Amino acid sequence: MVDRLAMYEDREDAKDTNVLSKWIPISERLPEDESYILVSFENASMPDIARYEENDEGGTFYPGDDEKSYSSYGIFVNAWMPLPEPYKEKTE
Repeated sequence: MVDRLAMYEDREDAKDTNVLSKWIPISERLPEDESYILVSFENASMPDIARYEENDEGGTFYPGDDEKSYSSYGIFVNAWMPLPEPYKEKTE
């Protein structure tokens, strides 16, 4: 999975909504509130699907629908990218 994601990162057609885009460092921009995204970590090698939520104190990344944040597990997000569109079978 990691190799496949790396392959998509550098594609010229990454702006196509059906192709994964490049990683966005959290220092540059954060995702929209209450969005599901793909995240990369500074201290773990496998990306994960995460949820980002904001409150009065700032934003937090959570593993999927988990109530505990990544940071509470000692895992720190360093970049993110939007999820691709779900597969839809072509109808003729």
